[in-house]
Amino acid sequence: MDKGDGVSEIIFQRTSEVSEFIYGGSMVTYDNDCGKDARARIPAANQSYQALSKIVKRRYIKKPTNLKIYTTLIKPKVLHSCELWAMTEKMKSSLTTWEQQILRKIHDPIKHQNGWRT
Repeated sequence: MDKGDGVSEIIFQRTSEVSEFIYGGSMVTYDNDCGKDARARIPAANQSYQALSKIVKRRYIKKPTNLKIYTTLIKPKVLHSCELWAMTEKMKSSLTTWEQQILRKIHDPIKHQNGWRT
């Protein structure tokens, strides 16, 4: 029973009110801020990339294979349950920046006099 003091009793078990928690791999906040969930997923995806970086950076593995590794193992780490997010421009910008950084690492660009070459 809710007594209005931030503590609820569910089947004889007392629970306290929290501002955020992880449920099903997604961060749920009291104000439904989806940005926190997205910001928490980017470091997790970076860890996935770092774990796979030795494989991705090998010269005998071709770029199409590296892109498949990215799209099947790294990108889903960030985009899991993204259909529930209310996308803001700031969130979109941070996700686009993250994606460009990872793709730049995979494609390994080289700087020439006229610009960049991949």
